[in-house]
Amino acid sequence: DQILLYILNCSSVTVPGQVMVDEVGTVPTQEPQEKVTVPGQAMVDEGGTVPTQHPASDGTPLEVDLLPQQTTAVTLPAGKTATLVADGQKYTIQLNVLQSNIKIPKIAVKPRFDGTLEWTKALESIQLRHPDDIYPKTALHREKAYFRDPDFNPDGHTFAADCFLAYDNECLYLAADVDDPTHIQHFEPEQAWRGDSFQFAFASRPVPPAEVRSPNAPESIAALENNILVALKDGEVIRVRFGKSPEIVDFPAKVTRIDGHTRYEVALPWKLLGLTPESCQRIGMVLFDSNSPANQEPSYWLSFGRGIAGGRDAALLKPVKFE
Repeated sequence: DQILLYILNCSSVTVPGQVMVDEVGTVPTQEPQEKVTVPGQAMVDEGGTVPTQHPASDGTPLEVDLLPQQTTAVTLPAGKTATLVADGQKYTIQLNVLQSNIKIPKIAVKPRFDGTLEWTKALESIQLRHPDDIYPKTALHREKAYFRDPDFNPDGHTFAADCFLAYDNECLYLAADVDDPTHIQHFEPEQAWRGDSFQFAFASRPVPPAEVRSPNAPESIAALENNILVALKDGEVIRVRFGKSPEIVDFPAKVTRIDGHTRYEVALPWKLLGLTPESCQRIGMVLFDSNSPANQEPSYWLSFGRGIAGGRDAALLKPVKFE
């Protein structure tokens, strides 16, 4: 495993720095596609982030120029201890993996979308459950009575979903089996997120967390890639991609209502996404639940990775690894 160490220089001057790792191994460099050379070994992309080369395998410290009001990113091996020396200060950093990559298996047989989800039987499910995966957290207040509660809402229902991911050379496959007795979706495609729907997004680049972003970085640094929604309205499947303006897109998808469940099955061609299994680094999924036809937006949702609903931020999507 590898870790990106982000270093934000909040000062107005360049600070020379050194990065060292105990028992350094060879770690490939992660570089932006568009870059310009700056002093030292660093490169700057248009988002205000400075990816650098990794420390040498012989233990030689990496010399970096921490540019003013910029975030520097260094690729380091996980499970080690790094030392940063900058501006006369020495910092010891444990390179622990706090969030492991979600592994996405490659499948040999094309899925058959028929509402049974039979093709997912051999896949490991991503279980989204109440209360951990419910957002916003204010929806969990008992007096709102959104979910089953022995005291406040004994006859209520608890929203839940099992999600699945797989891929082959042509497509990324997503599925969700949503336990939701009442399906509510009466909005126009561009506004379909206001009702029951399945939404997902991607990131193909390292995105520094908000806490260490340059104050000069544009909002686009955290932009989502291919923020796509699928929904069922009046027996028809809605497919929308959100960007500067929503657009109707076409790809294989089926949504089935059966026994109080909504089952989503989606095949996203890599060509449509402009991605490959090698370039896709993060994925997020959201399942919106409208609990009343009168509601103009969902009161809560299930979320796999933050960063889609409640504030878009690609850094909060889940890191993935295609096997």
